[in-house]
Amino acid sequence: MPSTWLATHLTTLTHEMTMAKQAQATFYPQQLPEVNGIALFAEFRPAMQVSGDYYDFISLSPHELFFTVGDISNKGLTAAFFTPLMRKVVRTALKLGKPTPQSVLDYVNADLHDEFSQATMFATAFIGLYA
Repeated sequence: MPSTWLATHLTTLTHEMTMAKQAQATFYPQQLPEVNGIALFAEFRPAMQVSGDYYDFISLSPHELFFTVGDISNKGLTAAFFTPLMRKVVRTALKLGKPTPQSVLDYVNADLHDEFSQATMFATAFIGLYA
């Protein structure tokens, strides 16, 4: 009986992790923007099924590209919970006035500080603007 219970729960967990991996993949750029003067390439390869690795490219114009690369502390599912939050807050910051890397980073830090602190998590990020 215990081995059947364990097998059932392992199957369920494996299925849930597969679904989490598929869901996380949707938060990464499905197509890279075209920006005059540069060629872009990105590939997501998590160490585990899901991770706290983060990157995004947002075209502001045919000549301007905002990009960010980051990592959420810890590994696996815990870190993966925070990557869509990071993505959404960065993208929101880009809609506020004329964004600069500093203004986006300031906005993201102010917005996410409480959530990350309560969860004893942190993020490192590089935010840049190609213009």
